[in-house]
Amino acid sequence: MNEAIQGLVAGEALYTLFQPIIDGATREPIGHEALTRGPDGPLELPNALIAAAAAAGLSIPLERRCLESALRSFRALQLEGRLFLNLLPQTLLDWANLAEWLGAQLAANQIDPHDVVLEVTEHGLTEDEVLLAAAVAPLRALGCDIAIDDLGAGSSGLKTWAAIRPDYVKVDRYFVAGIEQDAVRGEILRSVVDMGRVTGCRVIAEGIENREQYAILLELGVDYLQGYLLGRPQRVPGGNSAVLGGHP
Repeated sequence: MNEAIQGLVAGEALYTLFQPIIDGATREPIGHEALTRGPDGPLELPNALIAAAAAAGLSIPLERRCLESALRSFRALQLEGRLFLNLLPQTLLDWANLAEWLGAQLAANQIDPHDVVLEVTEHGLTEDEVLLAAAVAPLRALGCDIAIDDLGAGSSGLKTWAAIRPDYVKVDRYFVAGIEQDAVRGEILRSVVDMGRVTGCRVIAEGIENREQYAILLELGVDYLQGYLLGRPQRVPGGNSAVLGGHP
C-alpha cells in the first residue's frame, strides 16, 4: 500500500470532482466543494487516501497534490462562485508555509483568494483550538474564508467555533439524514442557525437526498444546501437538479 500511495502522490492519477453548494433563497449555486478521488481500487475514496498517506508519512504531500489538482481543475473549468477546499487540522499545524504556498498557487491559477473557502473538518479533531485558530490566521490574512466541516461529528465543535470564528459551518450529514422523521434533529439545526445569525456565520447543511429534507431545511433558515438531490460530485458540474428553478 505504501508503494501505491507513493505513486499517487508522485504522479497525476488523482483527480477532482466538484459538488455544488446551493443558496436556499435563490436556488442558485454559490460555489463548489472540491472532492479528491483516486483511481478505481482500494485508494479511490478520500478516507482510504488519507489513511494510507498518514501511514506512509505522506500526509502533507498528499494534501499538496489534492490542492494542486483542485485549483488547476477549477481554473480550467472556469467555474463560477466560490471554491471550497478541505484541509485536515493536522495539516494546518504541521505545514508551516501553507499560506505562502497557497498564495503562490492561487496567483499561478489566477484565482482570487477571496473566492476560496478552506474547510477544516471537526470530525476527529483533538488539537488545541487555540493553536488551530493561530494556524488559520495567515490563511485569513491571505484573503481566504474559513469553514468548520462536519460540525457535530466530534466533541469539540462549539469550542472550535468559538476559537476560530468561522465564516461558514457545515453541519454533519447525521443531522440531515432522517430529519423528516426526527423533530429533535430539526431543533438542533434550528439552534445552529440561530448561533450562525448571532456570530455572523453562514450555515451549510450537507447530505440532502430528498425533497422533504430540502423543504424542512429551507423552513429552518439554513443558508446554503448541499447533497445528491441538488447535484452529485462530477468532474464537470452542470445542469439543474430536480429542485432548482422549481419547487421541491
